[in-house]
Amino acid sequence: MPLPKFRTKKGELTLAGLACGYVDRHIQKNNGIYKQLWMEHEHFHVMYGVEGQKCLLWEVFDDLDTARKFFNKLKTHEKKRHFKRTK
Repeated sequence: MPLPKFRTKKGELTLAGLACGYVDRHIQKNNGIYKQLWMEHEHFHVMYGVEGQKCLLWEVFDDLDTARKFFNKLKTHEKKRHFKRTK
């Protein structure tokens, strides 16, 4: 029996990877803005925020396709808004 693939050709986590507990996370190193996608109890969570602060956005989806489309539309950096870290 072949082993399940955890990543697609694009480098995204597959349903099997998410079901095994892997988290798709991207972070912008210079400003700490991140986005992440994970699966929990048959739902897909997308979180967006600034590292070290409360999240700015947290959405829950019933299917992976909708969650991934939303996740891919989020940018880890924005030119119009500037987020500052509080210490």
